[in-house]
Amino acid sequence: MSEMCPIERRLFPNNIPNELKELSHWVTWRLETKKTKLTKVPFNPNNGQFASVTKPSCWSTFELALEVFENGGFDGIGFVFTGVDPYIGIDLDKCRDPETGHVEQWAADIVTDLDTYTEISQSGAGLHLIVKSELLQDTKHKTSYCGGAVEIYDRGRYFVMTGNCFGPVSKDIADRSVELQSVYTKTFGAGEPTHKRREPAQAQKVLSIAKWPTFEPARRTFHPSVDDEELLALARSAENGQKFTALFDEGVLSGYDGDHSGADLALCSILAHWTQGDYDRIDRLFRLSKLMRPKWDRRRGQQTYGALTISKVLRRGTRDNKREEDEGTTSGKVGDNSEPMETMTTLTIEDKRSKFGLRSAKELSDRVSQLGKDKSVIDPIIPGRSLGMIVGDSGLGKSPLLYQAAMCVAAGIPFLDFPVTQGPVIYFDFENGLGQVNMILEKMRQHLNLPKVPDELHLWNRNDPESDRDILAAIRDLQPTLAIIDSLSAYCPDAEERNSKANSLVGRFRPIMASAGCTILGVHHLRKPSADPKTARLGLECDNVHEWLKQARGAAALINSWDFRIGIDRPKVELPRLDDSGANRRREIALVMGGFERVNGTMPFLHIGRVFDDDGEPLGYTRITGEAFLSVEQRAVLSALPSQFRFTHAKTKYAKGSEATQGLLQKCISLGLVRKNMVAGLYEKTQEIATHNSQNDGPIPKQLLFPAA
Repeated sequence: MSEMCPIERRLFPNNIPNELKELSHWVTWRLETKKTKLTKVPFNPNNGQFASVTKPSCWSTFELALEVFENGGFDGIGFVFTGVDPYIGIDLDKCRDPETGHVEQWAADIVTDLDTYTEISQSGAGLHLIVKSELLQDTKHKTSYCGGAVEIYDRGRYFVMTGNCFGPVSKDIADRSVELQSVYTKTFGAGEPTHKRREPAQAQKVLSIAKWPTFEPARRTFHPSVDDEELLALARSAENGQKFTALFDEGVLSGYDGDHSGADLALCSILAHWTQGDYDRIDRLFRLSKLMRPKWDRRRGQQTYGALTISKVLRRGTRDNKREEDEGTTSGKVGDNSEPMETMTTLTIEDKRSKFGLRSAKELSDRVSQLGKDKSVIDPIIPGRSLGMIVGDSGLGKSPLLYQAAMCVAAGIPFLDFPVTQGPVIYFDFENGLGQVNMILEKMRQHLNLPKVPDELHLWNRNDPESDRDILAAIRDLQPTLAIIDSLSAYCPDAEERNSKANSLVGRFRPIMASAGCTILGVHHLRKPSADPKTARLGLECDNVHEWLKQARGAAALINSWDFRIGIDRPKVELPRLDDSGANRRREIALVMGGFERVNGTMPFLHIGRVFDDDGEPLGYTRITGEAFLSVEQRAVLSALPSQFRFTHAKTKYAKGSEATQGLLQKCISLGLVRKNMVAGLYEKTQEIATHNSQNDGPIPKQLLFPAA
């Protein structure tokens, strides 16, 4: 499966044999660049995470894999060979001309000999055959042959399936144990594969392609005359052969106080010596050992545990040529440049902490800073490299507000006075018409005083017949700073029905978000209000934002699976009128925004107002700050407080109890009048509060309500 030609996303699912479709051995895949090399990376259709071909929990039914592929973001589907099912895959590389369809004679002979289900590979340059046969054991899996290549796998690999049949579409998967042995002998040499009764998957010694290490030392080529079995025999007969045998053949942990990871490091150190630091060969041999376990392919950040282990050994490198008993050094060297690798059975406390993903308090603080403020798209509203949702009633004005946010990020100007990280933005609009969007953009341009709509704002609209439906592929290719999907229910209606559908939706977004390094923000709606007063809808400015967010439509997972959630609602406190003739007579024009973010926790409430032009037409939004949003009594209380004060002091002045005092202080924080000093446990006034306006029903100066945008 070494071919890497341009992606052809055509799939003929009806042609794939039904007996394969009945098995839950399916993954999706995507072509990604790993260390400058294109790789077909498998993904779990259930959650969109990287998939291991040795872990059944990472696979799904054929129907789900096909659905996830058709929804976009992936390049195809694949079938996993397990060593438990009766199927064996034969991959013939570089045997077909994609342009003319001509097949090399050697490949045509193999197709004729096996006479089984055969399909053209994704690139068009190869053929895939699937047969039923006894389990292959202790054989080579890949060889060059007649200018092409032949690969044969029965476990620990997956085939990219196309359904693009070569020959009769109705061809079944045939039982070809005898014929496969003949093909193996012809292509791999005189040695014949042995067959073994199939055993449970956990008993198999499998090879896996599910590794994506980000660190890779310079790889040295092992001596070509020494195959794996000869190399293992040399290691077993070395001075410390007993130690190697205990680790490799028996998986004994007694010498490491039961520390499996310490034993893994020791074995990798010995393998590093015998392979001359060949990364791929260390990995391949370790997978054949008794120490191999599912954890080897478990991801830790950007790498797997196995990749981290090998990289840690190779980073230490070769320090000297001194023989050391723990290293397995012997006079029986492999090649002319064999050097001992330093043992790593003794771990520092930092190594142990890193091994289990533990952090000190300072490291945790640094990580929060790294994930939060330092990489925000809009600080502190929208974090970077995250999945988020914004929720509110239909008709509230979410779309115009988000178009303003998109324009600010694309232009690199503040949004509601908050700094942004400038970069490309894609707005996927499933709800608004083309003319309506054009009008919104023009008004926002005027409001923000921009000479034109930023070129970095990329617009997609469902009502445009030329729009490509694969929006996830667009995110992956354009790699924007921010992608907005308006709305989620219009993009994927099924996500509201069941938690499994919602998890699948978020699962499709997450690998795209990670690979593109962007934030994906989905727009969602609240449930319709109930007529029963006992179940009246909460307002956003309640004591528990989490409870308010539960009022969103659809399955709970559609809300709970995101990294941050933002709510938009009408404010609890009515916005004062400017005057009887002003354009601000409709009080519903003011909005309040609040939410929750997994790294930084609950975000302060923000009060937002609309700005109107001279004719009373709405232009855009601005943040409402200042004392004008407080009642006369509240302004008097805040004015009477010192520049620094404690909660108890404010409670005494307000004289309305703890809950009312907390609400007042929260409002003052959102209005920029007060900030909380978390270290000192004090509240600090940011400006003096005017008390001259003693009549609450008098006109409020417009500049107090709507500062300059």
